[in-house]
Amino acid sequence: MNTQTKNNNAANTWLSNVYKYGKSVNSHDALKIAAITLMFIDHIGYYLFDNNSVMRLIGRSAAPLFYFLIGYTGKVNCKPSLLIYGGILSLTGLLFGHTFWINILYTFIFAYLILLYIPTTKLPVFVSIGLMVALIAANSVLYPYVEYGTLGIIIAITAHWLKEKVPLAGLWLALALGLHMFWQALVFNLFRTTVFTYGTLFITLSLWLVLYNYKLISLKIPKLCIFPSLLISRYSLDIYFYHVFLLKAYHLAHKYGYWFF
Repeated sequence: MNTQTKNNNAANTWLSNVYKYGKSVNSHDALKIAAITLMFIDHIGYYLFDNNSVMRLIGRSAAPLFYFLIGYTGKVNCKPSLLIYGGILSLTGLLFGHTFWINILYTFIFAYLILLYIPTTKLPVFVSIGLMVALIAANSVLYPYVEYGTLGIIIAITAHWLKEKVPLAGLWLALALGLHMFWQALVFNLFRTTVFTYGTLFITLSLWLVLYNYKLISLKIPKLCIFPSLLISRYSLDIYFYHVFLLKAYHLAHKYGYWFF
């Protein structure tokens, strides 16, 4: 097989992945695009704008969208590259925080495995409460070492309950989102002013309203927007890895005066 044939096959595979679920954009894609956009705002605010508080506040709503989709769909594409991405980004924590910080990609996988092997929708109420209490307690210990601790896993579980119409699932989701945003407000000192406090409450309520009313539906958008929208949706985790890696490289280069590009 010559080089041209290999390149053509690679291009065909890449293109087929974009259209693997069809050639229309749905609400699932829209949530992923929203999550990617909010994530960009968050990371650009941190790496390029000296930890800008407003951008970081806006970015607090990115991770819940990813975790919600994992729980609602019950799917994560656990391809080898995902493990590699998570490992690389976990190791870079040693350069920034001088500690090994387990990357969010691994918590995506862990949330998926919990939903795959534990019948959380069939648990008695007292067991469900016990599970949540245990995860909250674990978060207090794991948060300094695991990105988002167990907060995202709680959101994924409650999103799954919402999908399966478990009684009071909407309330569970509200508590999960509230806990996530409360913890973020403590970590990022978002209660320091009235504006940031109300901003945190507004984002929490907005997230709950959007996710509680979420339905998987097809969306009508301009034809020119279909391919880029599907591209971002299908390769969202790849986009996450490469943009974080490049921003970290830039940040280190700027901090220590080493320029690689």
